[in-house]
Amino acid sequence: MICRRLSLSLLLCLALLACLIAPARGDGLTLRIDALPPELATLSPADVMQGAYDEQFAPFARERAPGFGPPLWLRLTLPQALPEAGEYVLELRTPFVNRFDVYVRGPQGAVQHETAGNMVQRTANAMPYQYPAFRLDLTEDPGPIYVRMDTLTTRAFSAHLWEPVDFGSQARLRYLAQGALFGVFFAFGLLFLVVGAQARSPGFVVYAIYVMGSALVNALAQGLIGPLPAPLYNPIVGFGACVTIGLNAELLRIARLDRHHPRLSRGYRLGCWAISACMIPVAITGHFQIISPITQVLYIVQAALGCVVGAMLWHRGEPAGRAFLLGFLVMHVTLLAFVLQNLGLIAPVAWTPLGMVLGAFGHFAMMSIVMAQRMRSLGRQREVAQLALLESMRHNELQLEQRVQERTAALRREMRRRQSAETELRAAHLRTEQALVAEREANQRQRDVFRMMSHDFRTPLSVLAATVGATGSPTDETRQARARRAVNQLQEMVDTSLAADAFDGLETSFTMSAVDLEPLVAEVVRRMEDLERAPRIRCTLDAHCVVRGDALWLRILLTNLLHNAAHHTPPGTRVYVRASRYDELVTVTVEDDGPGLPVQDMAALGRRFQRPAHTDGSGSGIGLYAVREIVERHGGDVNFDSSPLGGLRVSFTLPCAGDDASALSQDAPHAQAS
Repeated sequence: MICRRLSLSLLLCLALLACLIAPARGDGLTLRIDALPPELATLSPADVMQGAYDEQFAPFARERAPGFGPPLWLRLTLPQALPEAGEYVLELRTPFVNRFDVYVRGPQGAVQHETAGNMVQRTANAMPYQYPAFRLDLTEDPGPIYVRMDTLTTRAFSAHLWEPVDFGSQARLRYLAQGALFGVFFAFGLLFLVVGAQARSPGFVVYAIYVMGSALVNALAQGLIGPLPAPLYNPIVGFGACVTIGLNAELLRIARLDRHHPRLSRGYRLGCWAISACMIPVAITGHFQIISPITQVLYIVQAALGCVVGAMLWHRGEPAGRAFLLGFLVMHVTLLAFVLQNLGLIAPVAWTPLGMVLGAFGHFAMMSIVMAQRMRSLGRQREVAQLALLESMRHNELQLEQRVQERTAALRREMRRRQSAETELRAAHLRTEQALVAEREANQRQRDVFRMMSHDFRTPLSVLAATVGATGSPTDETRQARARRAVNQLQEMVDTSLAADAFDGLETSFTMSAVDLEPLVAEVVRRMEDLERAPRIRCTLDAHCVVRGDALWLRILLTNLLHNAAHHTPPGTRVYVRASRYDELVTVTVEDDGPGLPVQDMAALGRRFQRPAHTDGSGSGIGLYAVREIVERHGGDVNFDSSPLGGLRVSFTLPCAGDDASALSQDAPHAQAS
């Protein structure tokens, strides 16, 4: 039923297409074409138009139709005088010629020169049409029109002279007919693409690609797509012709040739794609004179092979064999006439372009019928599969009932076994809970001891720092600086360890207040410069950078960042601290101009006890972890990335506390005490 409906719709489309094309086949005033011998192709336009070589012009022979020879000088002669002088349209009916140069004398005797073709830019009077068409200003007796043709494609063409109104009418009808033709092609392709996607059948998808690809290549070759850049026409058309060879071979999948002759089908398809792959580089480099004859001959061979395959499938009783044979037979006849004309083996026939169009449409119509029959066959196979599935489901249902009974008995035995196991699990769970309680108590005692030792370290470290700063002589300045650096490093280690331990225990409490970053940063920088022999920290802070946070933890945060920057950069580099306020956030950036870190090491930053693989020196890996925890517990965000200066850049944001002076005054004792 589907095949009949699709066949009827295709025949109606074919009849409608013939009705549209028939009025568009007017020829206007057909001109006689004569040609000079090829050895005179180097003559200049002035030499040709002066008439000295008119006796050497001879009728254009069909053996000169192949476009693989030198340029030709042609003379177009009107069979009769024009009814009146004025503007006319000269149409050279072929879309494949690379270049036409037209020379004609105008009413005042001036020579009008126009150029068109698919490999050159059109002149002003060359019309944007699929064929080369020129607006010429002619007298009643204009004399001959001289044309120089230079092409790598076919040189078989016909020349027609139109009045502008008649040319516009036939051009509109021609575009309408060809638009309807290629529109139907693309509609078929989309239809079978959807069907193939729903049915999950690669054959429908291959056919859809074949239809749309062939329609696209033919539309491009007919000049309906464009205008393309002049140097790209031959490479693009040649590339499409090469790919079409492989797509033609894929049609054997639709015919199910692999079902009867799998080796022949696979070898033929691989051979066609291998030929296509070898010719594609030649086509892209613009050697159309090599690609054109090879592809045209291969098209004829493939069409003939399609007829043979269709006859074989018909003989073997395949439902789609007859339609497959008819489709390729129609394509073979029209394609054979078209190729033989392009190669100059037969004389140009007026109906060849029309027959090519109708033959292509008939081919796609028959192939669509093949696909429709394939769809019906898939439907029948689906019905058979559904019946088999129902029968299998009934059989499985009986087996399932038997298995349910067996499983029920096994479950009862399993329940009794699990009841005894559950009693054992309760006892094991009780022992596990007791062990966990003991582990928590041990961890808490360990944490308490660590906190007590860290807290007790602060007092002797403070006394030691004061003693180092108060004693000594000027000669011991270097020794004092080393001692101060050692004391400061011990204090930072204690602060960082306490911070990491507090975060791990989730017991951190923050005394939130308004903290001015300017004095806090200055204090941390001063402490850091005591550790360095030469100051190399540069600070740039905007005014009113007041955040809401805990001054002690913020000091630990800044100390860790500056210590990390100073510790992992060589001497002579700079560390830059910047703070800026925007809306309700304060952004602090610490960056250096050191060697930096590879991108793959950025992911390890901010993780506890993890250090980048490409860093040198010592470290516990908890400094940047403490930075991340402090920022996030203050409600901010922290980012680690590469600095434009070359080193590492760490930036974090904190919420503003405003410019409340009372808040700052309350925070000041806390900051000093800490």
